[in-house]
Amino acid sequence: MSNQKNTAIIRFFGLFLILATIATVILAACGGTANPQTATTGTTPTAAATVAPTATPTPAPTPTPTTAPTPTAAPPTPTPQPPPPTPKPQPPAPKVVQVSIIMQNGQFAFSPATITIPKGSPVVWTNNTGAPHTVTSNNGQFTSSGTFNQGQTFSATFATAGTFTYHCSIHTYMTATVVVTG
Repeated sequence: MSNQKNTAIIRFFGLFLILATIATVILAACGGTANPQTATTGTTPTAAATVAPTATPTPAPTPTPTTAPTPTAAPPTPTPQPPPPTPKPQPPAPKVVQVSIIMQNGQFAFSPATITIPKGSPVVWTNNTGAPHTVTSNNGQFTSSGTFNQGQTFSATFATAGTFTYHCSIHTYMTATVVVTG
């Protein structure tokens, strides 16, 4: 009976060694440790169960090439522009001077009869009577109006300095003067 007992122990021990070897191979393949002394299984390994671990080669790190930064061109500096020229002050617009054609003391008249204006000023005549009138230059120095009726106007701009006399060609006693300065 002791022979059978010894055979059973040897078979048990052989089976144990085969299982331990398989477990070690599986652990090594999965990245586990093959050294039973570093494993925390709670059992104390025996000398017969120790299997030498195989070294797994660690790949050497591949150097990553670095690229020098590409220099970027700075944006061009704009050329400073001179400020725009200061506009010259414009002379004020000439004041429009009004002359009325009126009835005064039973007669027609230009009112005012004499005006003084700066060069370039316009003059507007307004007929405020029921009769037709004209504004006619005495010597052709400016364009005459032609006939205009009550409520109508005539205008002329005097571009040169001087004294300009005029009259109504319908009522010749109606006379007046424009004095242009400047």
